[in-house]
Amino acid sequence: MKPGNPGNPAISRQTFGQLPDGQEVIEHTLARPSGLIVRILSLGATVRELHAPDRHGRLADVVGRKRIYGVEAGLMAIGAIMSALSQNIVWLIAARTIMGFGIG
Repeated sequence: MKPGNPGNPAISRQTFGQLPDGQEVIEHTLARPSGLIVRILSLGATVRELHAPDRHGRLADVVGRKRIYGVEAGLMAIGAIMSALSQNIVWLIAARTIMGFGIG
């Protein structure tokens, strides 16, 4: 990692769309000189986009698609087994929560 201040972020905003009731949805973009870009919607503070450079400064898939799919499948399997074996509502809710993380 490089020492020092990577610089101040550039912040911009633009209209993303409108809700059925006419309320405007704004997209806020924060961009760092290091390459980090975050786009956040004003609707529920939803993170719409996140780009992070790898250690060489390239925007890349740092974790990997296959690894993510494996983790999702594992969480779904664990949640399904826990749901089938749950003895009470607390364990069932916990298992379904795990399955929710697996779905994404």
